[in-house]
Amino acid sequence: MPRQGRTAPTHGRDVARGSAAGTTLGNGRIYRWGSWLAVLLLATIALAAAQPRLPTWAPPLALVAESPERIELGPYLTVRHDPTGEWDAATAFNQQARGEFARNEPAITAHGFRTGAVWYHAVLYNRSHPARLWLLSNEYALLDRMDTYVRYPDGRVEHRESGDALNFHTRGAPYRHPNAWLELQRGQPVEILVRLQSAGSLQTPLVLWSSAGFTAHAAREQTGAGLYAGILLAMVFFNLVMWSTLRDASHAWYALHIASFAGALLVLQGLGFQFLWPASPRVAALSVPWATCLATACMLLFVRSILGLRTRGPLGNMLAWLLVGASVAIAAAAWWLPYQSATQAAMLASALGFLLAAVAAALSVRRGDSGAIAFLFALLPLLFGVALFTAATMGWMEPTPATTHALHVGSMLQMLLMTAVLGYRYAALRQENARVVREAREQLEAKVAQRTAELKAALAQLEHVHARTKDSSQRDPLTGLYNRRYFREAFERQLKEARETHTPMAVFMIDLDHFKMINDRYGHVVGDDCLRFTSRTIGPVLRPTGALLARYGGEEFVVVLNGHDLEAAHRVAEDVRRKMCEQPCRSGGHAVPMSCSIGLHPINPVLETSIESALEEADRALYRAKKDGRNCVRTSVRLADDHDAGAIEPVPVATSIDLATEREKRAQR
Repeated sequence: MPRQGRTAPTHGRDVARGSAAGTTLGNGRIYRWGSWLAVLLLATIALAAAQPRLPTWAPPLALVAESPERIELGPYLTVRHDPTGEWDAATAFNQQARGEFARNEPAITAHGFRTGAVWYHAVLYNRSHPARLWLLSNEYALLDRMDTYVRYPDGRVEHRESGDALNFHTRGAPYRHPNAWLELQRGQPVEILVRLQSAGSLQTPLVLWSSAGFTAHAAREQTGAGLYAGILLAMVFFNLVMWSTLRDASHAWYALHIASFAGALLVLQGLGFQFLWPASPRVAALSVPWATCLATACMLLFVRSILGLRTRGPLGNMLAWLLVGASVAIAAAAWWLPYQSATQAAMLASALGFLLAAVAAALSVRRGDSGAIAFLFALLPLLFGVALFTAATMGWMEPTPATTHALHVGSMLQMLLMTAVLGYRYAALRQENARVVREAREQLEAKVAQRTAELKAALAQLEHVHARTKDSSQRDPLTGLYNRRYFREAFERQLKEARETHTPMAVFMIDLDHFKMINDRYGHVVGDDCLRFTSRTIGPVLRPTGALLARYGGEEFVVVLNGHDLEAAHRVAEDVRRKMCEQPCRSGGHAVPMSCSIGLHPINPVLETSIESALEEADRALYRAKKDGRNCVRTSVRLADDHDAGAIEPVPVATSIDLATEREKRAQR
């Protein structure tokens, strides 16, 4: 963008080039034109030297007798963003002198939640205005810091500071907006450099007031604020009287909603910092999320009550309570959260609260609630005002008088219309009570039937839970197989049935090979995975046979086959052993090779006296399988071979001492 302060040097170079070209080429016409341009340039420089020097590239603000009492400084400013927020005034003055500031065109005052600081520069020249004192004000109350640097023609620089991050008495005038007094003598140009910074929304509508104009403006504002506060107090008192008379909770919640909304406006307009806690910037910062969250929670409780969400909209009622809880949590966390995060979270909760209120009202209208139509129309002005204020705060649109006063106008219209809604609701409630009395008997009968059905459902559910509890007590928690206790009970029942039907049976015990080594090498987590892998591998093999499978203890599993003689049981045991060797167990990036040893004992139900003796024989066969090198199946009696078909001979077993030693080792594992 071309700048006025740099036009003369560029123009001079063009004239010099023209003169040189005229000399070199001997063109008399070019020489004459260059001479005339040089004379015109010298005359312009002389004229400019006779005027006061204004060290800026934006047009200076010249104050004359006809100047208004309130002047927006946007068109007269140059601006530069300091992303780190660490520049001082000398750095900013030097950058402006080097032309690094840009014209504030178009005049942008809403920067949203922006990091760092924004510097503005302007030149004020009191040409003929009688006022000497002027007030520089930033028309946004929730600004953290406003540092004003005034440089006079003699080089003197004065610093004035203001904002919510400082005590209120540091401001030039006791006014809700950050401000600083400027002394503008006639005939003297004054440079101002304004640094604006905020952890929340950064808005920079800089305005210059004459002292008389500011006094009149402050008086008008106080009158308007007093009228507004008086109307709000009257509305609160009226709804409290209605609540004490009718005992309708909606009036109580509405009174609390009005009071909390008034408190939020008091904070957002800077009046809370001015009148309630002027010496506590910390409370001033916390009051913004606190007031916003309180107003949101009270509004949601009022909406929940007046729309009857507890009975008519359970989902909306749950969401309303969730937003109330979120608002309370945000208000509590604001003590530790950064100001920007807490403010944005509070604004988000408020926006969601108003959205929920509008949606709940629209759904109530759809269900045929005539009172919800009036409520929705009463809510729209406030909803529109909150939307405009939020858009300006977030930097989505430039602040205007409409956005500045949107909350006041919207809340006033909403409160007037909502009073009519509450009156209509009172009449509707009377009719509803009469209808409830007429239908009480029918509802009572329906409720009795409903409770009876619920009781039956609860009893059925209790029986189901009891069955699941009983089943879980019979299962091994690690593998999901039956435990040792249930196995003994089921084994005794099957043995009794086999005696009555003269059906052959077989029992075999499975022991994982080198399981202690697996635990020692890979850890018990991998060992547990190996046990689960074993149950998943054995189960599908035994499922077609209808076998009883249980975890007997440690790495031992036990199987009972009903209706299987020795040879059939041996084939099943071999299938189990081969299946265990087919693939390793994968756990935690490890592939653990698996194998098992099996001890098989055929049972004659007529001759077998107890399950202990059968398990003892299977355990002896298992000991022999372990002794013969593992990964094999051994039986308590010898199978018939090809040369001696049908002959079954007993297999020598270990001595009682060796068997006891092996059992002790397995028990230790």
